[in-house]
Amino acid sequence: MALLKKRLAASTLMEVIVASILFLVIFLLAVDTVTRASLSRRDDSLLAVETDLKACLNEFSAGTAAPGTYKRVYGWGEIDVDVQPYRELTDVRELELVCRIDRRRTIVLRRLIPAEGM
Repeated sequence: MALLKKRLAASTLMEVIVASILFLVIFLLAVDTVTRASLSRRDDSLLAVETDLKACLNEFSAGTAAPGTYKRVYGWGEIDVDVQPYRELTDVRELELVCRIDRRRTIVLRRLIPAEGM
């Protein structure tokens, strides 16, 4: 019974609300800082690379290009395109796009495409 007569100090409702608001503000600032830090490390040139790579792929996927080697030069780097017959099949070609970004990074994309008139 002695425990029941002992008074415990408790926080008031106002203290709890203020502490919750402070915790929420600190949490929002931390999330904002992490988001800004991760966005600053993004390489926006990769969006231009992907756009140009898709356009080049669409251009050569039509099957109208004769077998051979082609080069497309952009501000971010270059794309080397190689169109060759695929094995013994006369109606299929192998399309290889080698994308060189500022001489540091390379993306290789290979596709089989129908030849002309398909």
